[in-house]
Amino acid sequence: MNRAKKKAYWNQYLDCLKRYGVRHLEHCYDRPSSVKQNVWDLAKRQFAEEHGMFLSVITYNTFMFTYGFIYKDYSTGESFFHVETPYYCGRLLLESEELNKLRDIMGLKEHK
Repeated sequence: MNRAKKKAYWNQYLDCLKRYGVRHLEHCYDRPSSVKQNVWDLAKRQFAEEHGMFLSVITYNTFMFTYGFIYKDYSTGESFFHVETPYYCGRLLLESEELNKLRDIMGLKEHK
């Protein structure tokens, strides 16, 4: 997944957080299929392993969904946006401008 595509998903992620807050699978489907539920369970495990924040469905339709979350690489101090689609996955290094947008949307204060 190229940087432009990851950046487009980042913008969709921010827009969804602004409009709906964090959306989990049960917010999008009344009765998700076992395949969708299994993918979501894997997403939650990965999210937990990365000590992530704001796991959320970004896009969804009858057949599939896309999700993303934020995590920090504590060895470097860098923050990333992780996105998974049915076809691609990727991570986007978040610059201070992007982190500030997220903080504004989520009502967070910057850590000094």
